[in-house]
Amino acid sequence: MQTSSSIPHGLRAPVPETPWNFSPTLFERVRSQPDDPSFPFKRCKVLPSDPEADFILRYFMHSKPPKYGIKAIWAIHHPQQAKFFESGIGQMEGEAKNPVYKPVGKEEEPKEDRAKVIQRWKTFTDSFSPFTITLENRKTTYTEAKVLPLWHGASLDVCISICNNGFTSFGKHHHFSSAAKKGANESTDIGYFGSGKYFTNSAWYSTRYSLMSNPGNNTGHLLLAWASMREPHAVVSDVSHPDICSDMKMLKGKEHYQNYNAHYIPVASIEPSDPNCMTYFPCYKNQAPAWDEVVVFEKYQTLARFYIELSVDSPEYPLKNTYFAPFIQAPSSPPAPTLSSTYPSPTNYGGYSQSSSGTLKPSPPAPTLSIATNPNIGSQLSAEDAYEQGISFYKQKSNGGI
Repeated sequence: MQTSSSIPHGLRAPVPETPWNFSPTLFERVRSQPDDPSFPFKRCKVLPSDPEADFILRYFMHSKPPKYGIKAIWAIHHPQQAKFFESGIGQMEGEAKNPVYKPVGKEEEPKEDRAKVIQRWKTFTDSFSPFTITLENRKTTYTEAKVLPLWHGASLDVCISICNNGFTSFGKHHHFSSAAKKGANESTDIGYFGSGKYFTNSAWYSTRYSLMSNPGNNTGHLLLAWASMREPHAVVSDVSHPDICSDMKMLKGKEHYQNYNAHYIPVASIEPSDPNCMTYFPCYKNQAPAWDEVVVFEKYQTLARFYIELSVDSPEYPLKNTYFAPFIQAPSSPPAPTLSSTYPSPTNYGGYSQSSSGTLKPSPPAPTLSIATNPNIGSQLSAEDAYEQGISFYKQKSNGGI
């Protein structure tokens, strides 16, 4: 159903030395945007000519959601959150070298399976490590703290809230006690791999969560964020699916395990024959992962960098086909319902423009990335070749903007 590799082969950040940084041209463009008192962050569209567009598209295509393509990508720059994120990395580097924080959970059975998970995590993080942070003209290299680009799917309002104030997690008490109230913001679920902030390396999986938060709406919303961590706790299953494993029973709704600040979970569907199944458990023995989930526990471990708006691009194609034809321009999707909003903005935000009444309404349809399935494509083009042709075609037809 899905490729089991963590990320596309050869994926590299546009600025490898400091992976979460913008390329110079994009950084200059986003920071030169006028201040908006309604937002503590600045934003601007990512253009096809920006290296970030190539990076995001490659990553998105690695686990593309059926029927959905990218309509618009916005760079998000929140200086205070960026500094907060970088300060946490310095702290983690020191912790990783302190015996008090030595990861010992990997010595728990099944040790062999946990070792495979950690190796998978290392292969993923090696693409973005080591890295450097420059502060007051002093450059420091970090080898123990690691960073990963990860997807998070939500509603438009939640995405804007995260861009404003960062990622957070809400209390799970109401899941355990009838006397506890849900509060203004209810948790999505109990937190089956721990009570923290959830991310994945699958755009497909994140999109499905976004669509669940927008019932009846044909527009999806993703954030591509950077998450920092020390070596995580490897979560595995000691029983075959659909039985609930010991790790899940131990971690469900709880804080981080032992001295870890992250949990890493390669997962597989408990009903592989059902493409609509949304229940994924830790892999059992040599089971191939569909994708990975990552849970982090501290606010400073996350930095939202890109907001991605999705729209319908083509009829759903067979999930078993892992070879994609080049990008094509699909018919414009029906307009999304008008969204009431208390977020005034002088410019478009994710494809929406503000009306004089203060509501957000759909902007004119933008070129949409779509991928069509050709039953013969597998014998003609590799996925990589299809991508190269697709991105070349798109850049020619996009007229300067996503």
